[in-house]
Amino acid sequence: MSKKVFYLISLLLVTSLLLASCGQPTSTEPLVETQAPPTAEGPGEQPTAAQPTEAQPTEPPVAPATTRHGGWADTLVYTSINEASDAIAQLKAGAIDIYSFGSEDSDAFTSTQSDSNLAYSVAIGNSVD
Repeated sequence: MSKKVFYLISLLLVTSLLLASCGQPTSTEPLVETQAPPTAEGPGEQPTAAQPTEAQPTEPPVAPATTRHGGWADTLVYTSINEASDAIAQLKAGAIDIYSFGSEDSDAFTSTQSDSNLAYSVAIGNSVD
């Protein structure tokens, strides 16, 4: 019984795929109006030439208001620094803004603690392996 149901569903699936592939393709182009719009002239009058209309000036788009504070990042640059001491030297020089990797280097930690321009955070449970 289960094989018959499987074959029936397979046949239904194949038939639906075949019928779908034989259908008319749909156009993604916008439809163009081929009939002239109705005019206000009477039935016996000749249509007049369309008068060119002046384009109405549009207002420039206004940026939505935001409640965001802080800087907007224009670019992000990722670098690969393997040693924490190298990263601290670049942080002090202003070459990088953040170093987000853990370290077991105690000299690098004391160097970070001694500099008042550098901030650090301690995260328990991280792995530096």
